[in-house]
Amino acid sequence: MTAVPQASVRLTARFEGHVQGVGFRYTAIEIAERLGVTAGHVMNLMNGDVELVAEGPEALLRDLLAQILRSHLGRFIIRTDQQWSPARGGFASFDMRFTER
Repeated sequence: MTAVPQASVRLTARFEGHVQGVGFRYTAIEIAERLGVTAGHVMNLMNGDVELVAEGPEALLRDLLAQILRSHLGRFIIRTDQQWSPARGGFASFDMRFTER
């Protein structure tokens, strides 16, 4: 019996709180790599928030989000806004971006 591949979705999450200057992006990348998330980015925003965009199976992305919230970063996060949409592609890897586009 072969497994049915899960459709890819896009998670756009915005983290608010004291989330810059605490290693948020590095930790998010480490968790993503450990889980096998290969498409997306994490970026500091000009207003002090951090944005994470990732594409893959929904269950995998929910696990990514949960592990970020359970990590040491959780104590710095006051609020997380999530948007789910169909995957659009366009990512060669999961990486860090340094400026808003």
